Amino acid sequence: MATIVDKAKEFDRNLKQVEKTLSFFKTEYLSIRKDGVIKISPFTHYLEDASIGVVFCLYNYLVQTSCDDSCFVQFVDDNGYSDDHYFMNGWIISINRPFTSSFRTYGCRLCIISNGEISIEVRLPVYGIAEKMKLLWPYFVKAQECKTQKELDLLKDCYEKDIDIANLRDTSLTSEHQRVLIEEQMNAYKSVLNKIEDIVNKLSNS
Repeated sequence: MATIVDKAKEFDRNLKQVEKTLSFFKTEYLSIRKDGVIKISPFTHYLEDASIGVVFCLYNYLVQTSCDDSCFVQFVDDNGYSDDHYFMNGWIISINRPFTSSFRTYGCRLCIISNGEISIEVRLPVYGIAEKMKLLWPYFVKAQECKTQKELDLLKDCYEKDIDIANLRDTSLTSEHQRVLIEEQMNAYKSVLNKIEDIVNKLSNS
């Protein structure tokens, strides 16, 4: 059976043989170990101790007179799996189909997380997409605990605010979200109070 490294190399090699009109400029590999450690590297040997890997092949393509950037994304694992989406515990994570001509990507790809009944969409920038997937993956794992669309939407909100997933382990998703909202309100109030204080000080000194 092909190893995870074999599958990653095979995808990269076959892709570049088929898509000869594209200008590939970067390939990165995301290594996800069973213990949760996630690493990014341009070298396939980083996948040797991974249970799941994600291959990102970035390229330029021409849309009429404009140049755009996009990437192919492939999920591989230590069981020989290789596809543009990944299933885990009844959930799927996938990236929308890449354009190679005719349509603009505008430097972003759309990532969908779903269990068939509830789902969220997250926009990922082409540049830095491996780093964003590294941040998103623990949220995909956490999403598998969600029972309602509201819970999943709150999880997306937490991801977009870049909350450490560790903060969600010992507290409910709703209470963590409320904490963030309260913190944002407090910061807004502080800003208003600071402005009022500045005005009072100016009046006192005039």
